[in-house]
Amino acid sequence: MSYAEHRQRVRMTDDEITAMVDEGKSLQVSTIDQGGGPHLATLWYGLLDGRIVAWTPAETVKARHLRANPRAAWLIEAGTEYSELRGVSFSGRIDLTDDQDELRRIGTAIFSRNYPPAEQPDIDEMMAGRRRVGLIFQPAVAAGWDHRKLGRRRPLS
Repeated sequence: MSYAEHRQRVRMTDDEITAMVDEGKSLQVSTIDQGGGPHLATLWYGLLDGRIVAWTPAETVKARHLRANPRAAWLIEAGTEYSELRGVSFSGRIDLTDDQDELRRIGTAIFSRNYPPAEQPDIDEMMAGRRRVGLIFQPAVAAGWDHRKLGRRRPLS
């Protein structure tokens, strides 16, 4: 199978990309540091008004990088064996917000995705601690792949 055929077989449809985003809990985000290099971090995320959202303490490296340059890339992935690998890679920009009502909505979206209702942290308590900024992901490009579409490979003999 040629690389082009392989790429076509594993490519995700728009519906599969949406399902992958809906299933995920965390993503890896790459911001651009002062020297132009990547800075990677993992974040829990939520979905709000059809967009991926997250939050972080306002003084983090990723927040500083995004204030200077909102361009970023992010990845949602799953699978442990090669034949199970799948993911969605995005590039675009990440907008920051410090609006308290928006932060409350973002925090609620993250908590409701990652905790059972009875175990969700108190949003007001979380917001009363460290000053936070909300991250609103604005993708320009998305590409998804799913190696499960290749089927099981026979072991080498």
